[in-house]
Amino acid sequence: MKRKKTLNMMSEEDFLFTFQHGDYKFVFEYDTPDEFREYLSELKDTVKELEAEKSYKRVQQIFKKEEQIEGEIKKGERPANKENFTFYDLETKFIVGKKKLEKVSASTYKAYEATFTKLKDFFKYERIENLNIEDFERFRDYLSTQVVNKTVNNHMAYVKMFVKWGNDRKLYPENNVQGVENLADSSPEIPHVNYTDKEIRNILEFEEFEQCYKDTFLIATRTGMRVNEICNIKNDDIKQDEETNIYYFDIKKSKTNAGVRQVPIHKDILERVLEIDFPLFPEKTDNASQKAILRQLYRVVKQGEGKFFHTFRGTFMNRCLKNYPRDLPIIQEIVGHEKEDKIKLSVDTYAKGYQLSLKKEILDSVSYY
Repeated sequence: MKRKKTLNMMSEEDFLFTFQHGDYKFVFEYDTPDEFREYLSELKDTVKELEAEKSYKRVQQIFKKEEQIEGEIKKGERPANKENFTFYDLETKFIVGKKKLEKVSASTYKAYEATFTKLKDFFKYERIENLNIEDFERFRDYLSTQVVNKTVNNHMAYVKMFVKWGNDRKLYPENNVQGVENLADSSPEIPHVNYTDKEIRNILEFEEFEQCYKDTFLIATRTGMRVNEICNIKNDDIKQDEETNIYYFDIKKSKTNAGVRQVPIHKDILERVLEIDFPLFPEKTDNASQKAILRQLYRVVKQGEGKFFHTFRGTFMNRCLKNYPRDLPIIQEIVGHEKEDKIKLSVDTYAKGYQLSLKKEILDSVSYY
């Protein structure tokens, strides 16, 4: 009887629930709170399915694009197309060739794209085999009207890489860019200077940083890891050695073979690292994360004084060498630097790297307080 009175006091709209998700609109009617909760549960599952479907469609689009690129490559292998090989053709073939190796970062692909865009804008559909050294010098001088000489030289280094890559694969008979000289770099060289202990403390104690940036700098100063390595840490990469019980970062992907390594977690940051839900920047690409980190760093560090995120690596190595001057090869393994060939053969090939306990002893000695 009480429920009937209540129902009489309410309009039909009070028992209707409406929810819109993208192109879909859901409307349902309910009589009881339990029925309402049941509908919500079903709605949640439906939304998940719709999101999954959208993700699947995005993946399908990517695969379709890859198939198109592969098709273009196969076409490009035909003699008729070789005779008309342009920078449009070279870009397609070069990028897919690099992707198959899976050794190139997203930021490097972006740099490739920037240089190819300038090449296509300047040479249009001109055949690469028709270009001589004077043509490439004209391209270099054209770039110098847009950007500083150092950037021009960076673009030209990529151009030489692209053209050589195609020439090695017999896509055109000559490599006429190799003899193009670099422009004089008029920008003053900024010497790299390691951080002082006080500067490290200022960075680590800066209260206005969001937690993800605090954690990034904390890990960098205690491991010497590269910024992209830190950005790519996942929860599964935090492991514990069964024999020694030492926790470590298991870095499986890096810009070099030496970068694939096990880095012990510093005693001062272990408790914090075990609390973090990795990755630190789940919503950002590698490139976006690195730019954001650098912007935050420059809130504390003055730009133009030769100090960057990469400076953390040099500072960390400096502290390790100061405490363990005879153990450079072990320190190189910690930070992912290539060792000398003789040591590399003995340690990496036969011993499969240095023991975690040795690396941890050196790493734990680093302090900025």
